[in-house]
Amino acid sequence: MPLKMPPPAAEFSWGQVSAFRLRRQHLLEPAPSIVEAARDLAGVQAQVLSCAEMSLFLRSEGVDRETVGTALWRDRSLIKLWAMRGTLHLFPADEMGLWAAALGSRRHYLREAWMRFYGITASDVEQVVEAVAGALDGRCLTREELSREIIARTGKSHLAERLASGWGGLLKPASYRGHLCFGPNRGRNVTFTRPELGSRPPEDQAVAEVARRFLRAYGPATHAEFARWWGGQITEGREIFAAMGSQLTPILVEGRRLWVLTADLETLTALTPVDDLLLLGGFDPYTLHLSPHAEALLPARGLKDRVFRTAGWVSPIICDGGRIAGVWTHRKAGRRLRVEIEPFGRLNVAKRRRAAAAAERIARFLELEPAIAFH
Repeated sequence: MPLKMPPPAAEFSWGQVSAFRLRRQHLLEPAPSIVEAARDLAGVQAQVLSCAEMSLFLRSEGVDRETVGTALWRDRSLIKLWAMRGTLHLFPADEMGLWAAALGSRRHYLREAWMRFYGITASDVEQVVEAVAGALDGRCLTREELSREIIARTGKSHLAERLASGWGGLLKPASYRGHLCFGPNRGRNVTFTRPELGSRPPEDQAVAEVARRFLRAYGPATHAEFARWWGGQITEGREIFAAMGSQLTPILVEGRRLWVLTADLETLTALTPVDDLLLLGGFDPYTLHLSPHAEALLPARGLKDRVFRTAGWVSPIICDGGRIAGVWTHRKAGRRLRVEIEPFGRLNVAKRRRAAAAAERIARFLELEPAIAFH
C-alpha cells in the first residue's frame, strides 16, 4: 500500500516538537508509577538494566533503587523480554497480550540470512519455539536447564552451543511470540519463565496500536523512523503508516516532513518551547530516538558521535529544552558518586545550578554522596 503524503497541515519548530516529546515521556510531569511510565513510553529498553532503572526513576514519583526489581521479580507488574530490535525491554505485565500479538506478527528470524547464520532451518525454529512454550509452562528455568529441555524435546543436540549463548539468539523468537520472559536470577544465573498474556488482539490491530503508541511518545516522525524503532524494514513502516490513513496528518518541522497523530495535532499546536534542563542517563528513551535528526538538536555539527557512540552505545546527555547541550558521566568512588558534566557550549549560572541539582538527585537515588565537576 503506497504512503501518500498530502500537503503539510502546518509548520512547527523543533522546540515545539521537543516540548511535546518531553511531556509525553513524563520528563516534565512525572507518571504516577513506573508501570504507567513504561506504558506511555511503549516499553523501556533494558539491555543495561541500570539504565532502564534510571529512565524510570527520572519519570516517576516515589522510586528508589528497589522499585524496579520489586516490580519485576515480586509483584510481576513489569515484564522483561526480548522485543524491538532484538533488545531487552520492560513492559507492563497487563499488556503482554498486546505486545505478544504485535511482536509475534514479525517473522524476520525466518529470513535465509538469519537462519544461515545460526545454522538452522525454519523447521528448527518452529520446534524450538514450541519446546520453549512447553518447557516453561508453569516453570522457571535457568538457561542451562532450558537448553537441556529444548534438546530433549526436539532431539536437536547440534543446537546446544547456540542455545547456551548469552545473546539469546535462538530464544528470541519464543520471546517475540509471548512464550518466554525473564524470571528472577538464581544466584548468578538468569532464569526464564512463561508470561501470562491475557487478552490478545488480532495482529494487525496490535501493530497499529504499537505505531500509535510510538507516535504519541516519540512523534512526530517518519515511517522510516518508526521502522528503525520497531526493528523492521522501511517498507514495513511505510505499509503500517499507510494503513492508518486519516489517523495521521503530515506536518513540516523546520523543513522536514513528518507525520503526527491527527488526534495530537491540536496539542502540538498549542505548545511552546520549554526551558527545563535535565540530566538523562545512558540509553534513555528520549535520546534513543533522536538519532535520525540529532544534528538539528545539537549546537554544532560533528558532535553526534559524542552521543551516539561506537557499538551502539548511547551516552547520558544534558537535555536543555529538549536539545542536546552536552554529555555527562558518573562513577562510584567509595560512598561518593563522581559526576563529570561536559557541556557542548557555555551554560549560564542558572543552568549550571539546575544541572548540579539534577546530579544531586541522581546521587540520592543511588544512595551516594554527590561530587560534581563541570568541564
